[in-house]
Amino acid sequence: IGIGGSGASHMTLMYQPLVWISFDEGILPAIATDWTYDSTTMKWTINLDPDAKFSNGAQITAEDVKWSLETYMKIGSGQLVDVTRILQQNEGATTGVAIEIKANDANAVTLERTDAGSFITDGFTAGELVDIAKTQDDFVAGKDKGSTGDQDGIYLIGAVTASVITLDSTVTLISEDPRSEVELTATGPTDTAIVAVNDTTITMELDTFAASFMRYLGNAVIVPQAAFAGKTNAEILAYANDGTGEPIGSGPFAFREREKGSHTIYDIRYDYWGDTLPSIDVIEKVFFDNDEAMLLGIKLGQIDAISNFNLPTALPQLVAIPEIEIYQIEDNVTMSLYLNHRSEPFNLKEFRQAVSLGIDRDVLINFAADGWAKSPVMLERDRDLPDVQANLSNLEWQGMDAAYMASGSYDHSLRVAAANALLDAIPDMSDAPASGAFVRTYKGDPLAFTYSHATWTEHADVATNVAADLTALGIDVTLNPMDVSALVSMTFRQKSESTLGNWDLYTWGRPFPSEYDYFANQWGYYDTNQYSKRSFVVGWDDAAATSIGQDLNALQELPEGNSTRAGLITSTATAWSAELPLIPLYHSVNPAVRRNDRWDNWKQNNGYISHGAISATMSIQNLTSLTPIYPLSP
Repeated sequence: IGIGGSGASHMTLMYQPLVWISFDEGILPAIATDWTYDSTTMKWTINLDPDAKFSNGAQITAEDVKWSLETYMKIGSGQLVDVTRILQQNEGATTGVAIEIKANDANAVTLERTDAGSFITDGFTAGELVDIAKTQDDFVAGKDKGSTGDQDGIYLIGAVTASVITLDSTVTLISEDPRSEVELTATGPTDTAIVAVNDTTITMELDTFAASFMRYLGNAVIVPQAAFAGKTNAEILAYANDGTGEPIGSGPFAFREREKGSHTIYDIRYDYWGDTLPSIDVIEKVFFDNDEAMLLGIKLGQIDAISNFNLPTALPQLVAIPEIEIYQIEDNVTMSLYLNHRSEPFNLKEFRQAVSLGIDRDVLINFAADGWAKSPVMLERDRDLPDVQANLSNLEWQGMDAAYMASGSYDHSLRVAAANALLDAIPDMSDAPASGAFVRTYKGDPLAFTYSHATWTEHADVATNVAADLTALGIDVTLNPMDVSALVSMTFRQKSESTLGNWDLYTWGRPFPSEYDYFANQWGYYDTNQYSKRSFVVGWDDAAATSIGQDLNALQELPEGNSTRAGLITSTATAWSAELPLIPLYHSVNPAVRRNDRWDNWKQNNGYISHGAISATMSIQNLTSLTPIYPLSP
């Protein structure tokens, strides 16, 4: 079978995590067969499949799992960084030690205390982790740590003296300049937080319960400890990145060869231990110079499937070919309009609701997204909650308001009139005239703002259409196309109080998945600057934000199925949707393309998450379900 398109999902051909995270089915077994949580001891007990084996024939043991997870944490990889804060922590950890960065280069970062204290006696130890906060770096694309791009985070300590800490050179503050006002916190799991009880049982002791804990484990593949024992972190990363090391995984396929820019080939493992052996002997991932070449490849039958087709305008060409099928995969990104609440009147709930009401989402979906989008997933998901249904008449959701419903046919002018009426009712807001172009004033100042957006075509189209909708509401915006790195640095990477108000509104796509704990984490209450939280990004810090945020924090510490947790989800979803701290525009849907003349039984699901990437068409679960159509086409 030959495939084209996205590459991130293909890791799962060779490697598997403890559990799979499925959009449709929740958490499913992988290397782990089952798991339980004891609220008294605060321990998860995870049982491994005794038949699970690596591609070199060695059994996958609890020691392999323990080593893999702990190494992920120390290297600072993905969501396993979050696990370090959840596991049982070292006792007596010192918090808030003020330091200064004394040196920072490609090989080492040294941190020196600004008072007369000692690092050693404060509990900082080589080989353990340290939480660094209050950094003031400038965003550097491709170099900054973590998914949020800032330098705050958990780092591995390389060496400690009485007055200086040197960070491990593989996990370093690459772009950070020497500055003061940086704080350290001794952190990290105890030696007994993760215990290999026997070959097939592992326990993980928590410091704080989090309902999302098992989902975090679905983002870490397991590798054999023996292959890496004794290697430094630098050597481990080099082994993984330079292509000289032989991949040793637990998946149904093994690596054969790779030619950069051309192809990668995987062979089936006939000794695969899983329940289902794929009917596919060889998978070849084919690289194309451009999307047009990939389009020609699927039309000519050179490849069997494209997991993420980036040319939606070319889909009509494929629809006419009987041997080709197209289906939708929901993405985990929602395009949204961000408003800086630090500026009036963006801080008014009524203003945000009126703006949401006045936006023509059908136009955005049909023109900016070429039809490959749907109404925002957050809003759609919560429509079925009882409290949400009771408020449908007061909220603009999914492009459906009372006037639209009553009219029986779509007429956006009805919504614009309703939005203007809401704005007219805001105290200190000027009224809309009976006709003609106008610009409103609020407290005597004109509503004139800068609307920033990435230069990408879809983002530019969104901004152009939203700007037209805002003009009809008396809101004057000047479009400000920006390089994406500069845009993200200005908004999500805000690094000091002086830069927080340097933007008005902008368009951006960020995950809004159906996993409620992720949503809760993003919008939870914070008592200090937390640059990764979207609630902080937009400056949403009024009484409603505090109340909703505290409830979101609370529900994350309750187990799924708990009645209090269920009630908090209902109440926070309803309250957040009424507040609209940002305005969801549409939820991305990606077209997948596949041929139906050689393989049958393609699954119609939204895929699985591995390392933050959605694997749908090329997920292991899909590939193992395929059956060949005989006789096979050449």
